Amino acid sequence: MTAVKEIAARAGKKFEQLKSFSADQEITAGGLRVTGRVKFRKPRSEVVEYEEYESPIEDFEIEVSGGPEFSGDDLVGSRLIHKGQNTWIHLVGKNTAIKKDGKWLYSPFAGVDVIGQLNFLPSLVSDFLLKDDGEGKINGRPVDRISLKPKQSRRSLFLKDEVFNLSKAELAIDQEHGLPLKITYYPGEGDQLRFSSSRGGPVHVEYSNYDIDGPEEMNFEFKPSKVDRVFEENLLSKEEFVDNCPVPVPFSTIEDKGYELATEDLSL
Repeated sequence: MTAVKEIAARAGKKFEQLKSFSADQEITAGGLRVTGRVKFRKPRSEVVEYEEYESPIEDFEIEVSGGPEFSGDDLVGSRLIHKGQNTWIHLVGKNTAIKKDGKWLYSPFAGVDVIGQLNFLPSLVSDFLLKDDGEGKINGRPVDRISLKPKQSRRSLFLKDEVFNLSKAELAIDQEHGLPLKITYYPGEGDQLRFSSSRGGPVHVEYSNYDIDGPEEMNFEFKPSKVDRVFEENLLSKEEFVDNCPVPVPFSTIEDKGYELATEDLSL
């Protein structure tokens, strides 16, 4: 293998071998800035503790759709714990916790799982054209710099399609522990809406203060008994919602005015 492939393969192997990691993560794009501590443990456990969450389009979202379920102010100082099939959202300052089905870490980009995600590392050699950009330093740590482009924009496999929406990306991989210190992502033309905060520019994701294989299983546990107010979200059919909702909902009146449900399930 060439040197650049060896670097990429080493990073993929490092990720495959680790059991867990924690790190400080910073995401910037245009006027967006998100920072916090992330923890990851295989196979599907994650924790994020946001320290900053500034989104330039949050006011716009509030104007057109009522805004996100949790604002940046809600997320800062909170703890989100995803393990298996559900997520606990612990609003520490309000002594309140909400349990939701699925994964809800509130990535700043719609539909893009960017919080603590390094799962792409094992497929660098197979999925991307690689270019050696030489060595450098980030915060005094020696790094190997790699540019990459998808080998193909779309790949159809049995039972699924894979789409590579990025134009290109750049990685700075720590020479000591083999994991990225910086990822610069350039959205493709068909991906601009999901990265609207970047205003057409790149998305920068930086990691620092890695603790590899440090977080134990107990770091991903949550005990609702220690929280004053606990809520559990359930997805119900329209009929189940009517039977379980503590207040009457006039669906017939709403439907008579021409409205219909956007999805089959309702959240209670």
